[in-house]
Amino acid sequence: MDSIDVEFMLYFLLAGYENTSPLRLCIDYILSRERNGLVWYHVDTVRILFFFGVYLVGGAVYRYYSLGIRGIDIIPNLEFWASLPHTLQSSFTSLVRRFRGPSHGHRSSYSPVNF
Repeated sequence: MDSIDVEFMLYFLLAGYENTSPLRLCIDYILSRERNGLVWYHVDTVRILFFFGVYLVGGAVYRYYSLGIRGIDIIPNLEFWASLPHTLQSSFTSLVRRFRGPSHGHRSSYSPVNF
């Protein structure tokens, strides 16, 4: 077990957080450990990850019990999550191409105009 895990469990036990939400516990732990300007970055990261997990688990439970969906289709907005890597790759490629300019083998759709 990592020393951070042991320290986190000791903090949890000694602080008296038996009936506290996991989100509040993580935020309190981060605030107690860090004394620099990155504290709010870490707190916001924990919040975003927590709510993303709630979204995925809550959506999966809803789709399983209310809609009767089974298998991989239980993931909410599966088509969006499946297309996200390709979308990010094409966006990144477009940005790189825009700032670098066309490559040697790339034909532009515009032809030069001679006046």
